[in-house]
Amino acid sequence: MSLETKYNTVFPLSKRAQYLPNETVDFVISLAGRKLVPGSLSIVGQATLYTNQSTTQVVNSNTEQITIDPDCGYHAMFRDFTTELRDVGLTESFTYYPRYVKMKTQASQDQDSLGTETVNCASGQCLSETVRRGYNMGGANTDAEIGAIPFCISPMIAPNKSDQGLAGDQVGSIRIRCRLAPNEEVLYGSDVTSASGYSLRDLQIRYEDVADDLTRPPVNMEIYHVARQVIETNNANLSSFVPGLADAVQISFNSTANEQNIARNYLQCSPLRGTPLGSTQPDAADHPQSGADRLYYSVNDSDTALVGFTMESREEMVINYLRAWNVEPKNYSSVLRRINRGDAYGLGIPFGSFIDFSQQKFAAEIDSATSQPTSCYMYFRGNMTL
Repeated sequence: MSLETKYNTVFPLSKRAQYLPNETVDFVISLAGRKLVPGSLSIVGQATLYTNQSTTQVVNSNTEQITIDPDCGYHAMFRDFTTELRDVGLTESFTYYPRYVKMKTQASQDQDSLGTETVNCASGQCLSETVRRGYNMGGANTDAEIGAIPFCISPMIAPNKSDQGLAGDQVGSIRIRCRLAPNEEVLYGSDVTSASGYSLRDLQIRYEDVADDLTRPPVNMEIYHVARQVIETNNANLSSFVPGLADAVQISFNSTANEQNIARNYLQCSPLRGTPLGSTQPDAADHPQSGADRLYYSVNDSDTALVGFTMESREEMVINYLRAWNVEPKNYSSVLRRINRGDAYGLGIPFGSFIDFSQQKFAAEIDSATSQPTSCYMYFRGNMTL
């Protein structure tokens, strides 16, 4: 049987001239007699950034302080993804997706590579906000269509993270629904106003498939469950049940005041206020080398080694965050430089094996100098086997 690769294009079920913030876009992928090539899904389109969306005045100067997150690129415009396999059911409901992309990029990619690798350029990811503002211009013209910027992202969702091809008679069709992010979660900068915004056009999904070879090895897909809580004290308690298995958790933070300020980056992964390196006293203000002072994880499960685990070294906390992303030790140094500059921060831990958090609760106790409401995002990495 020929395994010749086919290159396919799918348009949204409701095709429109443009797609606006908060709208929902649905795609359906048919795989009759075919197998999806793992990792081949991409979303392509054109993005336009507006200084004033009501008058279609586009961003046409790299001196305008209006930008999107350079670690996230055009992923930032896709707030939530829902993936449903017709013959299996709901597979993944991935909320707060752009923050996950930023966290993963910060933890697993050398910052210099963001400006030199083609795949990052196509997705709008780059080295810095200065470079990103240059990307934002598109065509230096007030006509929105000319000012549109082509992009291509590879969404980090379950069908794109399988270890085997998904067969049509195994899963049926694949329905992917994405909800576009509101303006204030995408754009930021001192020149952003309530009139600023973005739009997308010519959206499509492209993917590769091959003829079904009729073999049916187990298919494993990485999936994510996400929980958000707000902490307000210097001794904060987080807890969550997760509807399934998880083998790691990754956590990031941003003050709720920042999230409500359109001039600030909604996706910022801010360090918790704590004791700076080399000091014995908690900092009175945000400090790039601050962070949690003590961290205690617990799992109500006697069958796992991780019943309770305390960390009192900030270095240990950060290293375990990188371990939760499966980052190789040889790559720690480039990530640690960003963390020491205050460009990145996170907490996390690998559990060592898959734990069923639908039956027992994950909990964490965090000691810091935090006194203002702070959003805490917990990403639990799970697995689905077909």
